[in-house]
Amino acid sequence: MKKTILYILVVANVIIISSCQYETDENKNSITSKTNKQIEVSNAWMTPAAKNRNSAAYFTITNNSNVSDTLFEVFSTLSQLTELHETYKRTEGMLGMRSVDYIVVPSKEKFEFSPGGFHVMLIGLIKNLPIESSGEITLKFKVAGSLTISVDCRLSQK
Repeated sequence: MKKTILYILVVANVIIISSCQYETDENKNSITSKTNKQIEVSNAWMTPAAKNRNSAAYFTITNNSNVSDTLFEVFSTLSQLTELHETYKRTEGMLGMRSVDYIVVPSKEKFEFSPGGFHVMLIGLIKNLPIESSGEITLKFKVAGSLTISVDCRLSQK
């Protein structure tokens, strides 16, 4: 009986400690995304699209820090899959799109995500994205951490 109670207490402590660690990490990311001035994102927009279709998001990243930073992951609840993409010219002259693993944003410079260039691909939309709707995309940087941005749905950049 004593061993069972001891076992339950140990398991309960492990769960509590794990939960606290997770909460601390989440709070750290939230604080980083709200107060981070090293990386700024502006002019965020995405194209309208129907449920189960694809959309693309565009924006400008400004790296205000003294070191280069690497955008290595994107996430959104808007779609089943969210990826960093680039548009490229194929050998036959046609344009294609492909996934990229990361994007380096040099120190004190801007990096533009734009139609015909780099973009965030939202693959398999969970719901319709009509004009004037909005959603969130989380950007994960090696140095600056996570940054969640609001993205407006419209036909073109303002």
